[in-house]
Amino acid sequence: MRRGEAVWSALMAHRTIRDFAVGERGAVDDATLARWVRAGQAASTSSHVQAYAAIRVRDQHERARLAELAGGQAQVERAAVFLVICGDTRRHRLVAEAEGTPCVENFESFLVATIDAALFAQNLVVAAEADGMGACYIGGLRNDLPAVDALLELPNGVFPLFGLCLGPPAPPPATHPDVKPRRVETRHEQERHPHHQQGTDNDLHRSNFAPSGPPSSIRNNPRAGFI
Repeated sequence: MRRGEAVWSALMAHRTIRDFAVGERGAVDDATLARWVRAGQAASTSSHVQAYAAIRVRDQHERARLAELAGGQAQVERAAVFLVICGDTRRHRLVAEAEGTPCVENFESFLVATIDAALFAQNLVVAAEADGMGACYIGGLRNDLPAVDALLELPNGVFPLFGLCLGPPAPPPATHPDVKPRRVETRHEQERHPHHQQGTDNDLHRSNFAPSGPPSSIRNNPRAGFI
C-alpha cells in the first residue's frame, strides 16, 4: 500500500471509542504517549505560538469527578489515558513579563489558543489511532468549567476546552456515516441544496444511533440537542 493510501485508510477508519480495554491489555506507557504528543505538536500552529497544554489526569478520584461533570461519561474513568486539552495564554504572558514586553490578551489570542489546541489534539488522535488505539473527545467537560478549573487548580490563562480519552479499544463499533460533503462545502451555493434535503441526513444519523440512542453526553446534558 502506498503511503498516501495508508494515511487515507487510517483517516477514513476513524470512529469514536467509548468502550476501552482494561487491565494490562489497556495500558499505555509514558513513552508511547510522549510520541503521540510530539505528533500533536507537529500540527499547524498560528505563528508557532503553540498556545495549548495537555494535562494528563492520573488520579482516579479526579477522573471520577470529571466523568460526573461531563454528564456521567464512564469512559473518562476507564480509558488508559485521559487528557484535559487546554488553551494556554499564560506561558507567553510569563515570557513577556520576564522580557519586560507587553503581552496582549484579547479575543484573537483566545481564538488562536482554541484553534491551535484543536489541531494539536486531532494530530495526537491520528497518531494514537495509527498505533491501533481508540479515542473519544469529551466536550461535556464544558458543562461546568468553573468546577473543572477548581478541581485541576488551573492557573490564570490556562482554560480547559475538552477532554480526550485514549487507549486500546474493546471490540470497536461500526462507523457511522458522516454528513454528506455537499453539506459542508458550499462555495456560497446553498440555494442549490434545499434545506428540506437535510431531513434525509438526519434520518440516517438517527437510525445509526438506534437502538442505543445518542451518546450519554447528549442524553444527560439538557443544553445539548440531537439533530
